[in-house]
Amino acid sequence: MMHRCCSHLFFWLLLLVALAATSRTVSATMIVQSHDPNLHDRFQNHANFIGNPHDWSGVAQVAIGVSTNHWATMISNHYFVTADHFAPVTNDTIRFYHSNDLGGTFEDHTISGGTQIGVTDLYLGRLNTPVSASVQKYPVFRLPNDDDYENVELFNFGLATGGSATNQRLGRNVIEADVDVGEFGTGTIVTASDGGKTGQVYLFEYDVPGLGDDETYLQSGDSGAPSLTIFNGKPAVVGVHWFVSTDTGNPTLNVDYSADTLIAPHISAMNAIMDSDGESVLFVPEPSIPEPSAPQVTQLLVGSSNWSQGFADVLGSTAGFYSVPTDDDQLNAVPWSIDEVRIVFSDDVSISHEDLQVIGSETESIDVQAMEYAPATHTATWTIDRVTADKLLFALSDEITSISSGLALDGEYTTQSGLMPTGDGTPGGDFHFRFNVLTGDADGNGVNSLNDLQTLASNWQQPTDASNMFGDFDGSGQTTLNDLQILATHWGRSLPLRDPTIPPVSAAVPEPSSWLFLVVGMLLVASRSRTSNP
Repeated sequence: MMHRCCSHLFFWLLLLVALAATSRTVSATMIVQSHDPNLHDRFQNHANFIGNPHDWSGVAQVAIGVSTNHWATMISNHYFVTADHFAPVTNDTIRFYHSNDLGGTFEDHTISGGTQIGVTDLYLGRLNTPVSASVQKYPVFRLPNDDDYENVELFNFGLATGGSATNQRLGRNVIEADVDVGEFGTGTIVTASDGGKTGQVYLFEYDVPGLGDDETYLQSGDSGAPSLTIFNGKPAVVGVHWFVSTDTGNPTLNVDYSADTLIAPHISAMNAIMDSDGESVLFVPEPSIPEPSAPQVTQLLVGSSNWSQGFADVLGSTAGFYSVPTDDDQLNAVPWSIDEVRIVFSDDVSISHEDLQVIGSETESIDVQAMEYAPATHTATWTIDRVTADKLLFALSDEITSISSGLALDGEYTTQSGLMPTGDGTPGGDFHFRFNVLTGDADGNGVNSLNDLQTLASNWQQPTDASNMFGDFDGSGQTTLNDLQILATHWGRSLPLRDPTIPPVSAAVPEPSSWLFLVVGMLLVASRSRTSNP
């Protein structure tokens, strides 16, 4: 069987020509069968990225130092896992982006050292300082039996085209079952040796079409990047990339394989090291078949078809929509007119254009014009009549049902409770969500006044960013004369006093024939009463 470390072979070639004692490889990008940057490259920050809506902030690379682009995946506040043969170097700096938006926030941490786990290719690294709560720490995916890993679906990270610490591509594959790997034997989890290291591995095959457009095959430079699976809706790390193989030794399986070091067998050894910092490996148990669940609302967003791309970029990973808070800020008026509503569900749902009601205090029924639904992200987007100033109530009925379970929407929500997803744990329950719009109201207090003018003045001619976006009333990406004209148009205006409510269902009006029958009956009774008098 021919196999090689994803970067190890290139390292020795460089060593032979004596170019360096430690190799700085020219890395190739991970192969994804039908690569599309919008689907597979994390920092394109596209709405269709296959990794949405999961948190990848704990997957990072060296940004500053001699091991640029080497990988680290956080499993606790201080500790990360990677490949020993391609581990980042002590004193190098790892950069963690808090989202998929390169224009968003990030944090840098210096590597204090690390340890090879036994004789394996698994490396446990440590940071000088703990990462913040904005960086995800992934549990290790641990199953009781080797065969239980059969057909586990993986998200595989590898190199993309980008700068330091922004070289992240994501594809998918599955753990192969009972693969004949020649000298390593046959099984789902086998013991492999390469480059003087020995450890338990699983393999995933580049068997086009496999998982279709997302099918992966590792390349040089991908060593140490993680493979993760989704457990209970959240990523859990399964292994780190070690080597690739082009021949399993089985003539019927002459295909390309990628091999990862399985992390789960080494939890105890890692805990012994991490204990000095009072930390330990979190892990998730064997998956159980979940009970059918009712769909819930997980997020409500609003937008405007007038917003510029520059303004949409300021909003970050929400694809040009403003995510409405669910805490105390929920009823703060937004200063933009809106004509789009987006609702994200926890599950794929059966939904139609008519399922959303938009009710105002001044305009009791606001017209809902059209809807688009994206099953892959469970997202419904409605176009509505433009609203410039009103108190609004968005209402969904529990006639919306899950495609998989058939259960009705679990939609109960209390205004400003901060509780999303919605529901009380029982299928059935309408979703009602309050929201306020007052164009020009920069401070969100429900009145256009001198404070809003002062905000506009302080942002005058400035490009819009996250700190001043509430002063960009037209969503153009800059505070300009048009924003002043908008404020002047709405000067002194305030939100209505009355809150919007669901209109009561009107009582049925009897058909004319019923009224006629009632009148004739009363006349007959009156006539009989008169004839009985003396």
